[in-house]
Amino acid sequence: MKWPVDCDSPTTLDRALGIAIEYLEKSRLAEEYPYVDELVALLLVRSWRAGARHPIRLANDAIVALEGKSSSGDITLLYPRVS
Repeated sequence: MKWPVDCDSPTTLDRALGIAIEYLEKSRLAEEYPYVDELVALLLVRSWRAGARHPIRLANDAIVALEGKSSSGDITLLYPRVS
């Protein structure tokens, strides 16, 4: 994947994306979001810009945001749930 940030190690972001997607698929949270790959990538970039550099930390930040436990904002503003 081509990442939209200057990154000295794009494989770190690729690994974080893989970790987060695997978790979201196994926990069935991925089914709740269309384009989950793009949404997770957006969240990873946000964490990268905030200073996170470890792939597990990056993945966890994205997972927590999608689970609705993030104190930094409401992710549903990006993709509102349609009922």
